[in-house]
Amino acid sequence: MPPLVMVAMGVLQIALGLFAYYVRIARNFFVGYRTARSMASEEAWLYANRTFGKLCGMAGAFDLLVGIGGAGGR
Repeated sequence: MPPLVMVAMGVLQIALGLFAYYVRIARNFFVGYRTARSMASEEAWLYANRTFGKLCGMAGAFDLLVGIGGAGGR
């Protein structure tokens, strides 16, 4: 994958992670980390979305570093 694409994907993942971590979204069937377990209660919903936000942000940071370092290219 070209480094520019890796950088762009990293930035998008970090933005998604920050959104999932900081924005409180009411339980719904359209937005958020939706599983049967996370939909069981409001506490589970908030925990699942905050955890997803952390992991997505970390994956985005990794993609960003790989893209800047050029290791994702040819």
